[in-house]
Amino acid sequence: MLGHVFFSEGINEPLFELLKINTDKNLIKKYISFIEEMYSDGDDDVKNIVIVTILERLGDDGKVLSNAYSYFSKELICMSKEVESFWGRR
Repeated sequence: MLGHVFFSEGINEPLFELLKINTDKNLIKKYISFIEEMYSDGDDDVKNIVIVTILERLGDDGKVLSNAYSYFSKELICMSKEVESFWGRR
């Protein structure tokens, strides 16, 4: 549970705010690169954090999610779309 709390506060919320205005592209790329690495290299617990804590939160706002897709790899876009489908969004 601690991982979800840490990444929610330390990654998710700052990234969410950055993606709302989408101006600091270099900082956004750093966050996204870290998330991509977590997802591609992490164990099942780390992947769960990416899916449940990060992708679900970014999907709460259509504009934020759309902006995120311009930075995501195809793999992360695909996973995000699965999350959105699961929740019946978009």
